[in-house]
Amino acid sequence: MAAGEGVPVISASEIAEYSYCAASWHFERNGRSTTSPSIERGNLKHAEVGRTLTTVEQERQIFWLLTILGYGLLALALIILLWGLMRSTI
Repeated sequence: MAAGEGVPVISASEIAEYSYCAASWHFERNGRSTTSPSIERGNLKHAEVGRTLTTVEQERQIFWLLTILGYGLLALALIILLWGLMRSTI
């Protein structure tokens, strides 16, 4: 038996397709139409989920930026407070 004979070969692009949507990859690999209404609904849902993930990622970045800014302002306030206390005791 030759190397790879009888063994299904999966390309790197198929792995990428599978990781994006296993159901769509399975349909494509088994010759089923990928233009049915349910597939179209799935495509719309994928797009919606993608937009949601983009929004969540942007909000996460804003959260961390504001958190760092808040801690920076807190540190600055403490430095000013300590500086004021040290000046008043001199």
